[in-house]
Amino acid sequence: MLQSLMSLSDEDVSIVIAAIHKYCGDHGYDLHSPQGRRTITTALELIEHKRSTKNLLNDLDRRLHS
Repeated sequence: MLQSLMSLSDEDVSIVIAAIHKYCGDHGYDLHSPQGRRTITTALELIEHKRSTKNLLNDLDRRLHS
């Protein structure tokens, strides 16, 4: 799963990490909690399938609250 990050530019990796931190912070999730790990997993799945960081935060919200 982390392999998807290796194919991204440093800028895109920073965007993914920032989106995960923002989403978890907005929802009061600790990164090491089950919800935090689910957020990380979902973000990586989105990147793996879409290959784009554009609108990642919105995509996370849609995926995790559907």
